[in-house]
Amino acid sequence: MIYADAIFAQASSNGIVKGQIMQGYAVREMMEGCRQLKKVFKILCDRDAVRNTFPKISNDFKETMALLNSLDGVNATLSQVEAALAQRGYTFRSLAQEVSDTVLRVG
Repeated sequence: MIYADAIFAQASSNGIVKGQIMQGYAVREMMEGCRQLKKVFKILCDRDAVRNTFPKISNDFKETMALLNSLDGVNATLSQVEAALAQRGYTFRSLAQEVSDTVLRVG
């Protein structure tokens, strides 16, 4: 996701057409990052169910991660999901950090 931020920053200084193309690349990188987060989180949920008697992943965080399921460009756009995450107190970067922290909690 840091890579996408860098592309967005460069896009504004590269003219209109090239900037729009770069913004498209940045959106693609953000969506791919979200897809990878969902994939890792699914593995963590499965691992949590097998390894722990009491779940270490909260239902609130599971509901937050479920917001990414609608991110396909049709049902919800990147900005719509970003706004929904903000209402729950997350950004894409903080969500990625929380998934990383969850790896340590679940084991």
